[in-house]
This record gives sequence, structure tokens and C-alpha cells, in this order.
Amino acid sequence: MEPKIQSFLFCDSIVPLPQNKIAAYGIFTEIRPPSFPVTIPHFSILISWNRGDGFHRFLVKMLNPKKSLIMLSSPETFFTLPNVETTAHIEIKFNQIHFPEPGNYVFQVILNDEEKESILLRLADGGSK
Repeated sequence: MEPKIQSFLFCDSIVPLPQNKIAAYGIFTEIRPPSFPVTIPHFSILISWNRGDGFHRFLVKMLNPKKSLIMLSSPETFFTLPNVETTAHIEIKFNQIHFPEPGNYVFQVILNDEEKESILLRLADGGSK
């Protein structure tokens, strides 16, 4: 059975904790740099998969606001869910990501070669509301 995305978080860092817990620090849905272009030194995405079973592969692609250019693609990542009651938490780290202009950047989640979700990350001028 194909899993579903339980959660998708943009954050500064992710730390595993005892008792199968995870701490996500600096959760955000928007970035407001003082000017463009801007390079973000690092951020992470935490994706939690559940309600499925078996072996799966996925990747995340980032598209520009016009959806005309794939700006980056994560490495293909593999995970196994032994049964539908289990959850897999996957961290993807990004370093030195260049954003040339403000707008809504699209993060496409591709599971087993099929797009499952598109999540927006808004980049806005630091002075705009």
C-alpha cells in the first residue's frame, strides 16, 4: 500500500531525541530576506510518511515561482514501512540554496516516480507585508 504524507515541515534543523521523538527547530513557512537575490546557508525539510507499507523511494524537487525551471532536486531517498501503523520520518538537508527573486517556490514531493504533493515556500522582500 502506498504511504501518505502525514506532515511536511520547513525548519532550520532537526534533532533526533530519545523514545523515537524528533525536535524540529526554527519551523517556518516564509522567508523574508532584506534583498534579492539571496542565498540561504542551510535549512531542512522533515517529511513524515505513514498509512502505507513496503519499500518506497522519493525525492523533492524545487521549482522557481513560474514553475518553468527545476532549481534543485534532492537525492533519491529510500524508506520501508513494515506495516500501516508505522511512520517514517525523513530529513532532507539543503545547503547554500540561491533564490534569485521573491515569489512562491514550489517543492514537489515525488514518490515512486509520481508527484504526490506540492508545497509552497514563500520568499518575500523583508520590508513587504
